[in-house]
Amino acid sequence: MSLDLHPAAHLRRDGIVLAVISATAYGTAGSLAHPLLDLGWSSAAVTLLRLGGAGLVLLLPAVLALRRWHPTGRAVLRLIGYGVTATGGAQLCYFNAIRYLPVGTASLLEFTAPIWLLGWFWIRDRRPPSRALLISAALAVVGLVLVLDLGHSTFGSGTLPGLAWGLGSAFCLCAYFLLSDDHAEAAPPVLTAGAGMIIGALMVGVIGLLGILPMTTATGSVRLGAAHLAWPLAAAAVILIPTVFAYLAGILAVRRLSSGPASFVALAEVIFAALFGALLLGQLPSLVQVVGMLLVITGIVIAQRRSGDNPTADQRVDPSAETPIAH
Repeated sequence: MSLDLHPAAHLRRDGIVLAVISATAYGTAGSLAHPLLDLGWSSAAVTLLRLGGAGLVLLLPAVLALRRWHPTGRAVLRLIGYGVTATGGAQLCYFNAIRYLPVGTASLLEFTAPIWLLGWFWIRDRRPPSRALLISAALAVVGLVLVLDLGHSTFGSGTLPGLAWGLGSAFCLCAYFLLSDDHAEAAPPVLTAGAGMIIGALMVGVIGLLGILPMTTATGSVRLGAAHLAWPLAAAAVILIPTVFAYLAGILAVRRLSSGPASFVALAEVIFAALFGALLLGQLPSLVQVVGMLLVITGIVIAQRRSGDNPTADQRVDPSAETPIAH
């Protein structure tokens, strides 16, 4: 009989399991939403569905958390910034990107945010990154070229707008990370999620009302893999699995692992997004694209691990915020 003298090891193990579960759930977002897009839903409508539905689910716990939070004006602005950029903007761009690109590729583009932040800090601080960070950026750029497979794609008619929307989601995350750098008092995680989703939904709703992007829905059955589902079931899946469930699992993972290790495990979301895209949508990547994905992920990992080489950007290059971001 042996005694377990290391409860921290159990917490870490449980945290890794929860982080993988969260990444798996997040990775279903594009594959679950794509049938609604194929049915006739606009990307803005799918975004509003996901954010508005999840915001309603989290409304009560968010209100309870609000009673215990005494924010400064800067903290409120940070929360609004989270809703507009990391939640509303990033997801709107992502759901537009998957109209043109495989879901795995769109997810990969969103996760390149740390690489673009390197360039921003280089320009702003006039201090070149370390050699390791430059190598990470080079790996990511080469990997993106391979993933986009420009020699065998309809560049200009499909790839170009998909690339623009995908990079838009990454730049939205960059904006949020920069806003988070003001060290304002962070809101409780469940409040950040609930309020962020409601703020993001309001932003997307205004965009639709102004006619900037179409806001259309449709009814009927959708095909998900070999199954045919009524559209309300598909809509509920988009709200609950890659949003509410994934986010709550992410919170539990961060509390057991700390944000840094959890952010590395979260990179598995790209792999799961590609796997679900292949299984449910038939989006099989080529060998060249798989190699490209691995290069991009390697570059992101290096950027996160070596961000301490630049003391002005150690937390900002590593997007390991205490609050998981609903991708």
